[in-house]
Amino acid sequence: MYFWRIQELKSKLKVAPLTEREVLPYFIVYLLIVDLVSYIPSTEALNHWDYANMVFSVFLTIFGTVYLYRLNRGNDGAFFIQRYLAVGWVTVIRVIAATLPLFIVLGIYFEFPSESNIYSFCYFSLVGLVFYQRTGSHIREIAASNAANLS
Repeated sequence: MYFWRIQELKSKLKVAPLTEREVLPYFIVYLLIVDLVSYIPSTEALNHWDYANMVFSVFLTIFGTVYLYRLNRGNDGAFFIQRYLAVGWVTVIRVIAATLPLFIVLGIYFEFPSESNIYSFCYFSLVGLVFYQRTGSHIREIAASNAANLS
């Protein structure tokens, strides 16, 4: 992974595109930055559930992305980022549609808390796990179909 030497990176890219494996660290770092930016504190102080959410989210982003990469056949796979973004987009819309009513009902029943608590931590952790599981199921099916077609 290149951090500063843009000329070396450009030289490499002029010869051939990066492999799926070479792009993976850039993608994970990008996802982590986007994830962590959402935790930049506003005027409200963070509580321990916010920190737990942050830590879990970082681990889920790293391990979930590697999990999806492996389901896409790892180094032998193709079009990982395309599949992640396209399939992930549709999956996140479907997960939101499926979980939003539950979130609203639970919010009414328990009243929406003014700060994070164990319930919000568990809810959002579960939603994140469901996202990676469902996205992985679809990516695995696509990768298996492509592998069968190439045989």
